Amino acid sequence: MVAPATPQDLSIYELWRSVGVLVGFQITVLGWRILREQKIAAAPGNKIWFPIADYLNIVSIAISMIFVFIVPIVAQIPRFRMWMLGTSLLLFTAFHFALVGHYEIFTPNVRHEATYCPCQERIVLIVTLVLLAAFSIWYWCVR
Repeated sequence: MVAPATPQDLSIYELWRSVGVLVGFQITVLGWRILREQKIAAAPGNKIWFPIADYLNIVSIAISMIFVFIVPIVAQIPRFRMWMLGTSLLLFTAFHFALVGHYEIFTPNVRHEATYCPCQERIVLIVTLVLLAAFSIWYWCVR
């Protein structure tokens, strides 16, 4: 089999195969995160919440499932599908950085107060929004 020349040349089946593996990883990570929060909740007096970083992962999974798997069954819009795939990959990548920011690991050996959305996580979220906007502008206007 010859490799496709560009991502737009990928058949839907090749795309589904690769995105299926990615979604499998994402669901596994989400399961680990939920188990971690359940363990924390078991201890008395601990706060439990779903960090905003985890929402990036959930939105990424939703985009992949809806716009890469379901929509192509109904309509063939390869350019839109590839944009959604890029958006999903960007969100999944940002999820890891946002999680590091949530635990404030960017500044190690400094004691931080446990808050729902610490400054480091907010910075990663802002950078993610800027990158999503830049990617979308590049994909639809410049490319």
